[in-house]
Amino acid sequence: EPKCDPACSVWLAAGGSTVEDWTMKKGDRRLSEFKGACADYARRRLEAQVSVAEFQIALAKELGLPLIVQLPPQTDAERKMAEILVDKLGGEGCEHPVLLSAFHGRPKCA
Repeated sequence: EPKCDPACSVWLAAGGSTVEDWTMKKGDRRLSEFKGACADYARRRLEAQVSVAEFQIALAKELGLPLIVQLPPQTDAERKMAEILVDKLGGEGCEHPVLLSAFHGRPKCA
């Protein structure tokens, strides 16, 4: 709802003609800025999740404890987590105990 947008209210108070005019002139730019911010947030969140997963794997190996992992349901996230596990645990044939929770069993990840 454009009327709820503070920038639209300021524009109308400054002599802007209609909400529809504001939407045509300003709305698309603001939407693209919002989408860009959302994409940046998703990228930073993924980077944080990867670093936490790598730290937890290293800690489990160091302490000799089983690693319990809940894999996310998204294909890309599941694949990335599987790649991290294989890379950080030492590849195929690793003897470290791992419990996978919520694993969908996609062949690429297995």
